Amino acid sequence: MDKPVLLNNCKGRPHATLFGPKAFYDLNTHGVQTRKATDLRVGRVCIVAQKPDDQDMVQLDRYSFEFERLMADPEFGDDVRVMFGELLDSETLPKDKAASRSLYSALFNVNGDFKQVAVVEN
Repeated sequence: MDKPVLLNNCKGRPHATLFGPKAFYDLNTHGVQTRKATDLRVGRVCIVAQKPDDQDMVQLDRYSFEFERLMADPEFGDDVRVMFGELLDSETLPKDKAASRSLYSALFNVNGDFKQVAVVEN
């Protein structure tokens, strides 16, 4: 079984609001993101990490990938690859706890802060 794909939404983009129901993440169609999370199979687990209002916490939403669609980003106008899927579950943890868990640790640097990376494919 494939390990989950980790997705960093530390900027808090509201994907379902921007792109419609079941949208959970988007990637640029230029630059380094073009090579990330390509050829995901239906059912692949994707974990989206984001900061809730409390900056010392991390919300981790686990999705089952269904499909990807090329769409215009209503905020910036560029085309983006939008991922859609079913929300499986969600948990909110203190940032230091999330950073110390092997499942999520690749999203964080040695100081426990989010890395400046959009996708971690294990």
